[in-house]
Amino acid sequence: MGSWGTGLYQSDTGLDVRNAYRECKKFGFRGEDLADVVQNTLGLGPKPESEDDILACLALADLLWKDGMLPKDLQKTALRLIKTPVLTQRWEDRKSQRAQQAQLEKLANQLASTQPAKAAKTKPPYIEQCDFETGEILAYPYPDGAWTLLRVIAYFTRFRGKSPICEVLDWEGRELPSAAAIKKIPFRKRPGTPILGAARPEETVASLIELKRLPKGATWSDYEDQMIAPHIPIIRMSERDPFFHKINRLGIKAPSERPFLNHWFVPTNAWTSWKDLPARLDEYFAPDPVWPEDDTELT
Repeated sequence: MGSWGTGLYQSDTGLDVRNAYRECKKFGFRGEDLADVVQNTLGLGPKPESEDDILACLALADLLWKDGMLPKDLQKTALRLIKTPVLTQRWEDRKSQRAQQAQLEKLANQLASTQPAKAAKTKPPYIEQCDFETGEILAYPYPDGAWTLLRVIAYFTRFRGKSPICEVLDWEGRELPSAAAIKKIPFRKRPGTPILGAARPEETVASLIELKRLPKGATWSDYEDQMIAPHIPIIRMSERDPFFHKINRLGIKAPSERPFLNHWFVPTNAWTSWKDLPARLDEYFAPDPVWPEDDTELT
């Protein structure tokens, strides 16, 4: 995670928390439910200790306080973490350390004060419980006048419901292919995908097996298959979600070439709504995607 300033949102971690918070609010989660869902979405543990986890906890507390929804337990945790030296010590120069300390003291005063009035109550969040089967093929009308074929490979449960995690089939066309043809279509790979740990493949695979990210006996090819094509959780936003109702369920099941191994291969920010699926597909399969620098550290 990168940091470029002492503010809560002057880092990748802070921005990830704010984005997740805003997205989870769209579902109608509030208060403790909202805090819990955001923490689960970002994979935050109950006892923040690392620099990133502490920063994430403080950013979440700040957002909830501003909306008048900060739970007591999270307030106490945030006020305790503010007193730890972890965030101040990440800076080497005294000027940045003083600026960081000032930010933390300001946050402590804020969190200890009376929260703003709570927003008006909203209807309970919609909790999806999809009935798609793993291996089921879905057709989504995109791009204009054509179809994108998706295969359900697992289920996404971070929002307390059950939504499909899909992979994209390597096919483009205006007319849907036959069932026999669909069963032969491979999954679509991202162009120019940098594979984490490619510089030391044997060491990478051994490390991931030890961490139980890969099964015993897995090969570099098994790992590469998981990394080279996106796993896309797609969320239905309401019972009447008009974009969800555009789906064409073809009544066809075809198992994937790459068995879904575990949710470690699904980035926390990978989910999208059916409305935003076209933009996500463009992001993944653009002719010239921009990739971050390779980082060979695995956790």
